[in-house]
Amino acid sequence: MPQHSVLLVRCALLWFMTGVLLGVAMLFERSGLASGNWLSGGDWSGIWMLRPSHAWIMLTGFMIQLALGVALWILPRNRRRAGLGKAILLSATAALNLGVVVVAAAPLVAGEPGADELLNGFRVAGMALQMAGIGVLVRAVWPRIQSADAIRSGLNRKGEA
Repeated sequence: MPQHSVLLVRCALLWFMTGVLLGVAMLFERSGLASGNWLSGGDWSGIWMLRPSHAWIMLTGFMIQLALGVALWILPRNRRRAGLGKAILLSATAALNLGVVVVAAAPLVAGEPGADELLNGFRVAGMALQMAGIGVLVRAVWPRIQSADAIRSGLNRKGEA
């Protein structure tokens, strides 16, 4: 498995663990066991404000990264065409993960005065980072996708041998 695919899959699994822990915390709070003195009187009432973060972490942080990591690993490389450099792929992965962090952390500023504009700004910035990272990673995978007939005949997309 290529080193970059390993990195993407490991990051996806870290996001999966984060999302599962966040989901468990929300379910624990909903069950009522977190109320009262059972947990030394901790206030868990704000955990539900992170529900959109949980969904975003599981969708973008886990599912999309896992799909891109497996695609980079399993789709055959085009030997005639140079791929993107390792530094570009690494920066795209960093942008994707930083975007997930920014969007997931955005609800934490929701309680502050004037937070609506700040919250929207965080979300837009995070989503822009994610789209840039995903775009570069899809650009790295796209040349590998060819029809089965083209692969059998040894032709590239443009019909050249």
